[in-house]
Amino acid sequence: TRLRHRLPGCVTPQAIDSSLPDEAVKTLCLKYAALERRLGEIDRARALLTHASQFADPVRDPNFWVQWNDFEVKHGNEDTFREMLRCADY
Repeated sequence: TRLRHRLPGCVTPQAIDSSLPDEAVKTLCLKYAALERRLGEIDRARALLTHASQFADPVRDPNFWVQWNDFEVKHGNEDTFREMLRCADY
């Protein structure tokens, strides 16, 4: 079963995951996270990236992890960066 991370606001895992293929869920989360980042909603963007991480294998999808790494370098701190690394090491 998939891990369920708390998503921001009215977005629920069921709304994003509803019968979509994993790749589509990841893409949707990345796009929505980019929107939230542009709106200054950094915590909401991070929650979406955390949720999407369960669909992104670090070996097969390094682009996702580079994007999240860049996000944390720009907006995060040591704790949020460590959480990203924890998600990558599943």
